[in-house]
Amino acid sequence: MGIWVENLFSRIWQRTLQDITAKVATNTVEPDADGFLHAVPFMQGRIDRRSLNAKAMRMWAIGMAWQQRKDCWLLLTEHGVIGTQVSIGYALTLGERQKVWLMRTMGKDKWLVGIDASQCQIQLSLDRFSVSKIKRTSIDLCLSIAY
Repeated sequence: MGIWVENLFSRIWQRTLQDITAKVATNTVEPDADGFLHAVPFMQGRIDRRSLNAKAMRMWAIGMAWQQRKDCWLLLTEHGVIGTQVSIGYALTLGERQKVWLMRTMGKDKWLVGIDASQCQIQLSLDRFSVSKIKRTSIDLCLSIAY
């Protein structure tokens, strides 16, 4: 079991911010040198200054694994910018230090496929399981070197 939290005690502080409000009006009409009328753009607005002191959004994840003989059932609950989502998965141990796993986010068609070796980890994330419908995908590669 693991718990991960980001921005637990984080704050955002900015001493001076500018809020700029501008409006372009073209209802003013002026004649040019030849006597033709033209709409003259006219900009009006204001600049306000303020400071910002706010909490950074907390993001957290809770993960659990139930180990059986050579396999594990995985459960991951995450809360972040897009809300709370729950993922379930299955991991299979192939050798002494090799694992393969598959996770699916419930309520969304989001998939995570991974291979974990002793010094290397590869993850493939897909937003759809159908190749013709994929809009977003990512590949993560992690190498561990002991010295």
